[in-house]
Amino acid sequence: MNLEINYKTIYKLFPNSSLILDSSTISFTKEINANIPNSFGVYIFYKNIKSYENIIYIGKAGEITTSGDKKSQGLQKRLTNIRDNKSANNYYKDIFIFLNLSELVIEYFEISKKFIPTFVEASLIQEYFFLNNKLPVLNKSF
Repeated sequence: MNLEINYKTIYKLFPNSSLILDSSTISFTKEINANIPNSFGVYIFYKNIKSYENIIYIGKAGEITTSGDKKSQGLQKRLTNIRDNKSANNYYKDIFIFLNLSELVIEYFEISKKFIPTFVEASLIQEYFFLNNKLPVLNKSF
């Protein structure tokens, strides 16, 4: 099994898609629920356009238990959950204001059973940190 996961190989390993939100979006949670599956995975937020230089957050959805069972929330639930003590709608509105966004691109990857979402997330964050000497702006710590 190839355990090398980075920004290039992730596209070969896992199915992916994107959702573009803009500041005129009335209900971010409604858009996410209608367009993103609730499977386990990782997701990347981009400022305005999907390019490596515009990554502002890398996150994961789902955990694996000691017995190997899936636990916790999938992508849809994670992206619509309360964040920073705010509803998801208020959280996304605040991101648009804080980063002066015209669009927020949410790219997501559905992780297969053989990979732990935390490992995939950590690999992407490690690569970002290695290349930039910092975390994406919305990743507070890791």
